[in-house]
Amino acid sequence: MLLSNLEKLKTEGTLGEDEHAHLKLEYSGALTQATSQVEQIHRELDAQVVAKKREIEAYSQQLKNLETRLKVGELDATEYSTAVQKTQRVVSKLEQAVAEMETLRRAASSAELGGPVRVSTAAFGSQSSPTRSGRTLTENVDDRQWAMLLHLSMLLGILIPLAGYVVPILIWQFKKEEIPEIDDHGKVAVNWLISELIYGCVALVLTLVVIGLPLLIALGAIGIAFPIVGGIKANNGVVWKYPLSIRFVK
Repeated sequence: MLLSNLEKLKTEGTLGEDEHAHLKLEYSGALTQATSQVEQIHRELDAQVVAKKREIEAYSQQLKNLETRLKVGELDATEYSTAVQKTQRVVSKLEQAVAEMETLRRAASSAELGGPVRVSTAAFGSQSSPTRSGRTLTENVDDRQWAMLLHLSMLLGILIPLAGYVVPILIWQFKKEEIPEIDDHGKVAVNWLISELIYGCVALVLTLVVIGLPLLIALGAIGIAFPIVGGIKANNGVVWKYPLSIRFVK
């Protein structure tokens, strides 16, 4: 449209030869740059859609696993219902994100989206990519990082007394409403912290008969290893229940 208008203005004599050539060159350069940016955005959207769909598949498998755990008696009906609802909420959010990205991918203009949509190509590779709802495409990754941080924060006790107890509990309480998955990780962490405290007291008493010292050393080692493994699992979207942990909080 713009090129045809330029040709028309040139024909009418409104634009000189040099001015016409300059404007045409500028327009062609801007068009090439815009086309390149759109193609890059499309590639990023496609990659994000594929990643989200994989996450949906993983959570769908998790729903099947929950059903199996219910059947074998590992979960009672209340635990099963709670876990299913949380997982379904996550799946619903992922499906909404996929639908929005696919709409954005297919749109030929902002009018098809109901208005202008600001998309930053740099955002795809950094922290966020805005959709029409204002949600970010990397939100689930951030959730997993919070879950990982919750587990790893238990190691703070090595540097600051009691921090390994206080910080993970604070993360759990402040983030569990915003990030439903954090609730399960928080319960796992609290159950282990209580269990570790009990085991530590028992081992301390048993130092009177020598055997307590090796137990304390072993407890210290797994007290470091378990949060690291739990953090890695959390970053992969898995709730890992610590071995030897007593389930005080369900």
